[in-house]
Amino acid sequence: MNLNFLMFLTNELFVISWYISGFVLACWVIYDELKINTAVNKPLKVGWPIIIFFFLVIGLLLYIWTCRAPRMAYLSDDMVI
Repeated sequence: MNLNFLMFLTNELFVISWYISGFVLACWVIYDELKINTAVNKPLKVGWPIIIFFFLVIGLLLYIWTCRAPRMAYLSDDMVI
């Protein structure tokens, strides 16, 4: 079985960019949980940034799909979800 197509995973530039992107997305999720999506349970407030840090886009899509109400950023403060 030839796995040469996965050699890009050993490139240090790929690894550094992966973790920098993960850090940026995790910071966005922390901001979102503290300011916009405040209904998240406390264990999930810790868990989601960790998941997104390691799984990047897949984790972010899972967060948006499972943990946010549709159009949450456009809801006003007097509306109840």
